[in-house]
Amino acid sequence: MSDHARINCGLVQETVSLAPGALLRIENGGGMLVETCAGSAWLTQERPHDGCDIILETPESFRLSNGVVLVTALRRSGLEILLQ
Repeated sequence: MSDHARINCGLVQETVSLAPGALLRIENGGGMLVETCAGSAWLTQERPHDGCDIILETPESFRLSNGVVLVTALRRSGLEILLQ
C-alpha cells in the first residue's frame, strides 16, 4: 500500500497493512470499526466542535463517528476496517 491511502464508507471489510509513518484517510466512516491486528496506530478523528486522538495497540479497536479520520501507523501495522 502507498504511504497515503483513502477509504470511503462503501467498504464492508478491508484489511490494511501500513508501514511505519504511513497515513490512511477514512471519509464518512461513521459506524465503522477499526481494529489493530498487528502493531499500533494513532487515530485523529474530526468532530463537530473538537478533535479526538486515540492510540490503538494490538488487539484494541475503536468505532468511528462521521467525518474524516486520519490513521497513522506508529510502527508496521495491520488494521481491519469493518462496517457493522
